[in-house]
Amino acid sequence: MEIKGFLFDVDGVLYDSMPQHAKSWAQAFGEEGIKVPAKHVYLCEGMPEVEAAKYLAAAVGARLARKILAKVVERKRDLYNGYKNPEFVPGAGELLAYLRKHKIRVCLVTGSHQLKTIKNIKKDFALKRSEIVTGKDVSRGKPHPEPFLKALKKIKLPPASVLAVENAPLGIESAKRAGLKCAVLKTGLIAKRDLKKCGADWVFKDCRELLQAIKSGDLLKA
Repeated sequence: MEIKGFLFDVDGVLYDSMPQHAKSWAQAFGEEGIKVPAKHVYLCEGMPEVEAAKYLAAAVGARLARKILAKVVERKRDLYNGYKNPEFVPGAGELLAYLRKHKIRVCLVTGSHQLKTIKNIKKDFALKRSEIVTGKDVSRGKPHPEPFLKALKKIKLPPASVLAVENAPLGIESAKRAGLKCAVLKTGLIAKRDLKKCGADWVFKDCRELLQAIKSGDLLKA
């Protein structure tokens, strides 16, 4: 069936923001005397922040009181907001412009609650708030399929006509559970073979390489 819609994750797919997230988490936990390696952040990418904090603490064997965990989450947000706006993943702007030009429906699916992220999305990609699903719009975040199922309702297309674009294991799982095929961008620390094991149907270097595949015609007839 012809692909008529795309559902994009944001961090690590449109913006090269994951290094900033990883540094923010590492510093926030570090201030509590806890070392969190960057790879753990990439593995939990897509989770709501509170759930991500619990995951990261458990991943390194740390037991934190709820009050301290909330402090870490708030500190992480402040640190992330202190960074300058992240660079685009190569080809991100061109890819969305191409899809718009060819009347292919688009919705962004992010677990973020960050106002900074939402403002950037609307400004950089000329998207309406109705074309974005955020962590505040769902009761269950990735890897649950709810974020992608909600996005499917927004663009009013069946899963077989839509392609998800992700970069992380939890996002891939969420997309696959929603019945979607998933193109994955290897923009982070997770090996290509591991992304394939998670269910990636295709793995591309970045948005530019994905756009080339779309232009070739093969991907839109996947």
